[in-house]
Amino acid sequence: EGGVAEDLGSATFHLKRADDGTMPVGSMKVVDEVTGEVQERVPQVCNSMYNLNHILRTQILDSDYFKSLVALTTFQDVVDEIFDKVTYATPFIPNTRTPSSAFCLLYKLFTMMPTYQQINSMLEHPDSPFIKIIGIMYVRFVVEPKEIWTFFEPLMADKQDVEAAGDGKKKTIAQFVQGVIDELHYFDTILPRIPVPVQRKMSEQMMMNQVKLDRLESMRSRIKPGAQVLAKFYDDDQIYEAEVMRECKRQGYFRVVFTEYGNEQETSL
Repeated sequence: EGGVAEDLGSATFHLKRADDGTMPVGSMKVVDEVTGEVQERVPQVCNSMYNLNHILRTQILDSDYFKSLVALTTFQDVVDEIFDKVTYATPFIPNTRTPSSAFCLLYKLFTMMPTYQQINSMLEHPDSPFIKIIGIMYVRFVVEPKEIWTFFEPLMADKQDVEAAGDGKKKTIAQFVQGVIDELHYFDTILPRIPVPVQRKMSEQMMMNQVKLDRLESMRSRIKPGAQVLAKFYDDDQIYEAEVMRECKRQGYFRVVFTEYGNEQETSL
């Protein structure tokens, strides 16, 4: 009675009702019935066509493959379908005007309005680079431009190869991300325009990020598990002796244990 059930993955969620008991249009909160965790949808900043051009959108909606996707009712269903079916990420099947499975599934995601956790799970997915690519395209097409970098920054160190066009020409995920930031054209379609000040800021952040990556690469041989280092403890902003435990997934961060006190934290270079 607290909401309308909606299945967004492995668990069933409820859309939270407004205080007056009505269902807000485009509710941004979903609650996991099992854990009670509130998850927030990523706000979409787009027109009614999800920023796709009219022809591409029409062809997606008219395609038999897209119509078959009505059988996919959960976020995990869509991720599994990407894993099973997507082998390139162009808008159209090569040498045709038939929309690709990648863009049909991207459009399906648009209509589901995933949460932050779900989009990040795609961007970090270990099984298929195309799950990452479709997550990247979701962010690029419908996420508020000022928020794009928060999704993309962790990918700038991702060296996984992908053939976006299925033509044997490989790029790393990091290079792919840089391309969709810098370029307006994406194969046979146009990406939403990023405001110039926002794009300039992202370009600066990419350059700073590369400097940090180069520094990390030069130091990686010395900063290994067991290495003795000096690290700042965030609680009191003081420097203490510590031991490196491991490199974290978060770019430029290491898990350390402070040798005198036993406290652990993630610490940047």
